[in-house]
Order: sequence, then C-alpha cells, then structure tokens
Amino acid sequence: MTDTTEFATTDDTGIETPRADTADASSSRVRPRIRFGAIAWGLIVCAIAGAVLTVIGTPGARSAFASWLGSLTPGGYVLIGVLVLGGLILLWGLLGVIRRLQRQRSSRPIG
Repeated sequence: MTDTTEFATTDDTGIETPRADTADASSSRVRPRIRFGAIAWGLIVCAIAGAVLTVIGTPGARSAFASWLGSLTPGGYVLIGVLVLGGLILLWGLLGVIRRLQRQRSSRPIG
C-alpha cells in the first residue's frame, strides 16, 4: 500500500508539509488499537517470573520451598490444581471481557 498524500514544499527550508486539503483526509484515519489482552498476558508473565525469582533467589528460599512442596499431601496437590484451574478460568473470562470491549470500541466510529 502506498501513501498518496500530496506535499507542498516551502521555499525557505525545503521541508515538505502536507497540503491543507489532504490534512483533513489523513486525520480521519483509524488509529491502531491497543491490545489490552497482550498487555494482560505480559503482566501475568512478569508476575510469574517475579514469583519464580523470589523462590529461587536465595538458597534458603529454595530449600524452604522444596520442604513445603515435599510436605504436601495428595489432597494438597489436588487443591493446588483446583486453584490453578480456577485462576486460569478467571483469567480467560477477564480476557474475554477485554476482547468484547475492544470489539465494541472498534465498531464505533471515531470522532
């Protein structure tokens, strides 16, 4: 796709500026959308990375985490699995709401 904007150059500086009649047409262009889903995923990945760095940051923290993990019962593992699954369902629901709001926003005319 090529830009068909016509330019009128100034005499003194030689800098090209858009003509007045084409400036109005370019201002009605659609702005790029902000991808809030990508922002949300980025924040989630950063939070997980921060938690991992906290756990493996010191030998004491690693050994405390290992001993806690070793002391879990099968019911504890099931509970952690249910919590992780619930967190994922909550996350997918929030991202669905964000996607729906973006679609509603993009279908409205700008101005």
